[in-house]
Amino acid sequence: MNFRQNFVCWGALCLCMLVSPAQAVVQQADRLEVDWARQKVRFFGEAKVGKDAAGVKDTWRKTEQAARYEAMQWVEQKAPQLLKEKFGIQNTTEAIAALKAALSHNTIYAKDGMVRIVFDSPIADVLGASASALAGTSVDTGSESGASSSPRNTGFVVKVAGVPTPIADYRIVDEDGKNLFDASKVQAAAFKKNLLGRWVKGSAGLSAKDMAGPSPAVVRARLGDDARTLVVSRKDWDEAVAGNRLFLSKAELILSMDSGR
Repeated sequence: MNFRQNFVCWGALCLCMLVSPAQAVVQQADRLEVDWARQKVRFFGEAKVGKDAAGVKDTWRKTEQAARYEAMQWVEQKAPQLLKEKFGIQNTTEAIAALKAALSHNTIYAKDGMVRIVFDSPIADVLGASASALAGTSVDTGSESGASSSPRNTGFVVKVAGVPTPIADYRIVDEDGKNLFDASKVQAAAFKKNLLGRWVKGSAGLSAKDMAGPSPAVVRARLGDDARTLVVSRKDWDEAVAGNRLFLSKAELILSMDSGR
């Protein structure tokens, strides 16, 4: 391993950690970063070069080890409360296990001797643990099943009004409260990959149209009576879903946090 690769200044480090090139929906809580468009959860550990190691190579190696240890200490001590308060996860056991199993994404060396190791984990492993048992239990592809079938539209967009932050384990219901979409409608493998879709801001650099193609099916939704329910018109939903159920079973929805216009 080349311990000097990716040597950057501290300012560039902050830019990489805090700003997604596409300006998608990214939530930051302490050092926990959730990128809802890229479907990644990231965090980091850091340590400063000490003077007790023999030689330059050994110095950097020991500092990296210290940064990894510091990251796992943060996961154990700080992450559980953040997951509860900021993301509504009450049973954090599986989420913490996923963070501990996260792979290192990048190692960055600052001029002042600080080493930061960035880890990332699939968003479904961390934020989807509570709904993972439900995934795949009620998948409905209608008459569209089969490897050769293709959706009618290029994508499936839900334009959501009144939602300040993304919802990991949401459900969609009609005006009468009948359940139309939740984790049970998604194939288990697709849930692990995509959770329940990707959240974007239509006014940002990465819009729903950028991700859903030139002619997506579009349905509007509003926040329901609780924090995880989205309400749609049954008529509009049925029209959008017709010929496009494959997007639902694969969790390839784009949830656009627009004004609802």
